[in-house]
Amino acid sequence: MVNSKALGVIAEFNPFHNGHAYLLQQARAEAGDRPVVAVMSGNFVQRGEAALLDKWTRARIAVSCGVDLVLELPASFCVRSAEYFALGGVKVLAATGVVDKLAFGVEALPTLNADLLAAYLNSPQATERFKIFMHQNHNYGAAWEKVAAEWHPAAGACLKGPNNILAMSYRRAIQLSQAHLEPLPILRQGNDYNDTKLHAPYASATALRDALYGRLPWTEIKDCVPRQALKALKEHELFNEPVQPLKMLLAYELLTCKVDQLYERTISDYGLCFRMLKQRDALQEGWENYLVAVTNKRYPKPSLKRIFLQLLLHEDRDFWQTTLDPKYLRVLAFNDRGRYLLRSMKNKATLPILTKAGGLRRKDYDASFNRQLALDARAGDLYQLLHYHFGRYGSDFTTSPARLDKHELT
Repeated sequence: MVNSKALGVIAEFNPFHNGHAYLLQQARAEAGDRPVVAVMSGNFVQRGEAALLDKWTRARIAVSCGVDLVLELPASFCVRSAEYFALGGVKVLAATGVVDKLAFGVEALPTLNADLLAAYLNSPQATERFKIFMHQNHNYGAAWEKVAAEWHPAAGACLKGPNNILAMSYRRAIQLSQAHLEPLPILRQGNDYNDTKLHAPYASATALRDALYGRLPWTEIKDCVPRQALKALKEHELFNEPVQPLKMLLAYELLTCKVDQLYERTISDYGLCFRMLKQRDALQEGWENYLVAVTNKRYPKPSLKRIFLQLLLHEDRDFWQTTLDPKYLRVLAFNDRGRYLLRSMKNKATLPILTKAGGLRRKDYDASFNRQLALDARAGDLYQLLHYHFGRYGSDFTTSPARLDKHELT
């Protein structure tokens, strides 16, 4: 009999590595041997980049490595700041009706009351202080770190680094959405999130992507990922970062758009939109040169890349600023325990469960549902285009979730 209450994680699995396996192992050690539901970003990740592998493949790998059910985080939350990424993930988990704990990695276990800090950061006073620091040209993470340090001198450390920012964002999202989820922080192992060197057994996802794009020998990679993940990566064989096609698409948008149009299709300010157009000649010298020309303290590279993706996904500013709720639970992959969870979710979930979108009738759902689903479909088509799969459209409506049987998990 499957425990009806599951552990939740919010992740990108880009790619799935030993650090992810450690998180699942430790979370189960602390909370009991429960099923794990993962909310995973789709074809584009929160760094503002195309994922190493498409969402269906990454979900299948995650299930082969210990996750029981993978649900998609809609694209409307993936190409925004950590605050929205976390809010979308928490709301998806809460809507399943079967998850009561959220496990996440932290650089260090908090030495003060993290929930009290989260409550302060959600206050109007903290929001106003954050806006002031942002106007002083601090980036997103640094601005929140300064706000926290004003609340308590030791609190700034709780928001230092990407994993700690996300961890606090999860706590804030749980409080804001009044989700019945208990935070379960797990101390991370290994190197820094942005470390670019492979250090087995706990290499960063950044280092692994660099190794795969750089065609490093499998002998240097094999000790950094679980055996099942290594097998799947070897089957894919060649990895190409889609920089050139992305640059071409963006160059066309910058050729045809004016400042007002850039502003109305992204969450950037007018100053950034002006810089994006003014510096577009830098694309002649390469993608990285253009990023350097446009980047400043307020808009570091990940923020810029998310804004570029917003531009390419063709939604308006109001959509990016006001979309706060997922509209469905999109199933990407599951195993036998995941199948039992899905049965339970039929009675407990507060959002529709989507296993295959091709048979949906748009008239049966409201405009916000259809708009969110259409954006996910466009993101899927853009991902295919960036990997030179011309004409391969509509994969979101034709691909079914992967169901892994026991013999496929070994």
